Amino acid sequence: MDSLIKSDIFFVITTFIVVVVGGLIALVLVYLVRILADVKKLSQKVREEGERMVLDIEGLRENIKKNTIKLSDILSFGLFRKSRVRKHNITHNK
Repeated sequence: MDSLIKSDIFFVITTFIVVVVGGLIALVLVYLVRILADVKKLSQKVREEGERMVLDIEGLRENIKKNTIKLSDILSFGLFRKSRVRKHNITHNK
């Protein structure tokens, strides 16, 4: 009879510990799911910002290319014009 009481106490304590450990594991899983959801939201924001940066950089490159071509055209036009004006002014002054 004494061993029967000891085994009942053992099963009660074991059941209590299994329930507590199971509850703790469930709680940890809930927090883990929340953390993973936050990581997913953060990675989506990072992806969106990365795509925006790529678009900005592409726009900047296009803008630089356009402005470089315009600037070179303006400079070359200005250089040729200045040299012609100088020759014209020199011959005109004499």
